[in-house]
Amino acid sequence: MNKKQHPTTDLNRIIELAAKWQDKFYWAEGHKMFARFQEHRDKASADWIVASKIAAEGRESEQLELFRNGARRHEELSKFYHSQVIDAHRELLELKNLVRQHCPTLLHFVPDGNFVADEPNADITQQLRDLKQLEGQVRAMLVQPATPPATTPPTLPFGLHLCDVRQTLKREGFRGVAKIPNEGHWELMEALIEASPNAVPESKLKQLNLSEDDRDNYRRALKSTIDAIGLTVERWVLKDVQNRP
Repeated sequence: MNKKQHPTTDLNRIIELAAKWQDKFYWAEGHKMFARFQEHRDKASADWIVASKIAAEGRESEQLELFRNGARRHEELSKFYHSQVIDAHRELLELKNLVRQHCPTLLHFVPDGNFVADEPNADITQQLRDLKQLEGQVRAMLVQPATPPATTPPTLPFGLHLCDVRQTLKREGFRGVAKIPNEGHWELMEALIEASPNAVPESKLKQLNLSEDDRDNYRRALKSTIDAIGLTVERWVLKDVQNRP
């Protein structure tokens, strides 16, 4: 497997292998190839034993060549069937390695096929189901919309961001300002930042579960707190104070 292969090409290869090994024929064929390998290996061994006995008796005859040729033929066939078993194991190993590389969370769907150790008539229903699941999920990966490019979060006055108000204030050196004791202040501050430069909508203010008096009190507290860094709150709008003395 070429590790520099394009991910899409590898995913298509996973789909190809998963679809192929959903067919019971290939599982049966793998066991059949191993049985034939054993059969011809044993026949080759038996023919060589007979040929050796004939040769040991000093008989050079057509019978000796017959057994020698038979042994060679069975050896060739045993090598051929053995290569078929190796190729089947190699495909299943390739499938596992590709899944491990590109979608490791699906690794449990890859079956551990072993045509040497497994019983030829074993029930493989679950393996076939797993391969179908694997194929389906990898196909879904290929049709997912492309991830939109990351966007830089909008900045607020003085480089504030909605995601790190407290941290930004501290980095700018306003340690006292960044420490607002009441959690309601922060909820309103985040609502202001999220709405900036527009007013916080009434629906959002209602979600904060604060009474109107609480909102007014918190707004006044925020106004005095953030005034130190040149910001202010007017009518639920966060503003950058211009032309400060």
